[in-house]
Amino acid sequence: MAVKMRLYWSILVHTTKSTDQYQGNVERTITARLPKTWAYMDKCGAKAGHLVIFDCTPGKAWEEKMFRRMVDYQGTPIRVRGM
Repeated sequence: MAVKMRLYWSILVHTTKSTDQYQGNVERTITARLPKTWAYMDKCGAKAGHLVIFDCTPGKAWEEKMFRRMVDYQGTPIRVRGM
């Protein structure tokens, strides 16, 4: 029995946790994760993408962790959110 899936929304959401390698450096995390997010988008034909970063830095206030911005990666807009 074959299973068919349809993509009703051409949006991809990629979540990542700021690991020990990038802990405390959100810009490095974004730089490292944008290519993977873009590759997922390209593979599934998504027209819009979101990269959600969970900052697990101990002692950091929520106000410092929360942000949103649009990033253009290889001509593709990707919305980046931090929390």
